[in-house]
Amino acid sequence: MVRSIFLMFSGIFAWKILLICPSIGIAQTQGYYDSLELARSKMDEKKLIEAFEILDQLEKQFPGEENLIRIKGQALYWSQDFELTKSFFRTKISSFPDLQWIKLDYGRILYELHENKEAKGILDQFLAHQPEHPEANQMMATLNYWVGQSPKKSYDYLEKILIPFPDNPSALELQKEIREGTSPFFKIITGYFSDSQPLQFFNFQQEGSFYLHSKIQPGYSLNYRSYSMGTNVFSIQAWNKIGWTQTGTSLLLRGGMASSSIWDGAELTFGGVFSQRISKDIELRASVDREAYFYTLASLQEKIIPLVFRAELGREVSSTWTGKVLFQRSNFEDNNSVQTISFWGLYPLMNQNLVRIDLGYAFMTSDSEEVRFEPNQPILNRPNNTAIGEVIPGSYTPYFTPIHQQVHGLLAKLNVNFSGNVKLAISGNVGVYAEIDNPNTIYYGGPGVGNAPIKPSDIFLELFPTRYNPMDLSAEITCNLSSGTSLKMQYTYQKTIFFESNAIQAGLNFRIWND
Repeated sequence: MVRSIFLMFSGIFAWKILLICPSIGIAQTQGYYDSLELARSKMDEKKLIEAFEILDQLEKQFPGEENLIRIKGQALYWSQDFELTKSFFRTKISSFPDLQWIKLDYGRILYELHENKEAKGILDQFLAHQPEHPEANQMMATLNYWVGQSPKKSYDYLEKILIPFPDNPSALELQKEIREGTSPFFKIITGYFSDSQPLQFFNFQQEGSFYLHSKIQPGYSLNYRSYSMGTNVFSIQAWNKIGWTQTGTSLLLRGGMASSSIWDGAELTFGGVFSQRISKDIELRASVDREAYFYTLASLQEKIIPLVFRAELGREVSSTWTGKVLFQRSNFEDNNSVQTISFWGLYPLMNQNLVRIDLGYAFMTSDSEEVRFEPNQPILNRPNNTAIGEVIPGSYTPYFTPIHQQVHGLLAKLNVNFSGNVKLAISGNVGVYAEIDNPNTIYYGGPGVGNAPIKPSDIFLELFPTRYNPMDLSAEITCNLSSGTSLKMQYTYQKTIFFESNAIQAGLNFRIWND
């Protein structure tokens, strides 16, 4: 969440209020100012007890002097006794309702303490007398966004800043965040995928999301795949995102169905995602989903619906390093599970307006409780033409089960900004060391009679440590067609121990701005 940085009563600002806020009905003397300055210097020296002694004496002489109230409120806030600070301001505001600047100070304190309801009430009182005040309008725009009220109300507050100060960076940044976080968003993607299993399909995907309130952010997704062997797969999901904007927390709950033209009926899918912003650009995400698995030839023929747990921590966008730690565990219905832990990190070697080059490292390890690997059917080998110890062709069935897989890779990423509207991103992950216990089905039977088939009992599964050279390459061009519409075209090449694949896709993203 972008926030205006309101440094609470920092040195120079706090002292300048004495010149900005003339006392009402109080005859100021040089001795008064000297005492107030002495108290302020004690505060700067972190001698708060001595400062309070001076301020308490002054308060007995000038109980309703606004500058004194503000400085003592600052001292109380610095003492970190927030309950006493709030009690002090409440008492003074009740006793002296015409003093407006102490309302701004108290509203700022409540804003920093995330006590939103009271902060809005106090700042409303202040804005009734100072309707154009930039800081108060910025806080009110932020508070309104935090509590999930109408974005238009936040825009109205920001307008009071941007009309006289159109280049105000904090107001512009907040306006951008609210626009992007609350405007309806739609995405349409189509593409083609082909791998060496062989598995080929055309796909179409459409998504939409809306913002009604911070706790009511509905959305949906539609996915359709048409496979070369005539199988069609369809899935649909709807969700609602519940957001706590001020803390960077969200919970997304989703549910839907998946079906195949081969299946007998559809399967329910559902899950949830918890997200927590740790800092401005570092996020923790954890999710659990009951989802359909469509990554092998066998998975198109039978229903495979694992329960998948995921967690990740890191950041994908930053002017400095980027990186993530990821965990995934898939629990399948046959009491087997596959677990993966991975990490990647990138650091910029060059970061200029037009070109950015990052280099980094990636690591991945994956393992399964049990391997799922079977001879390809029908078995064409016969005992009379198959030697003992010969490999019978096989494949992972019905899903991939890596055993002791480990990959170390070098990462590289190139971003080129040709203009404000056209961008190119090229990334690569080249495995420099990769090993897996590769399964093979081996024939250990005796000589057969005639052309009799091989007996299943004569085929054994063995694992052999195998080195291989994986690779991931991706190229993406993004064209911004307007302020809310972009076209993306992407090519992806992947080489793994399981298959080699190529994929192309094009996507149109667009927002309907709500301001």
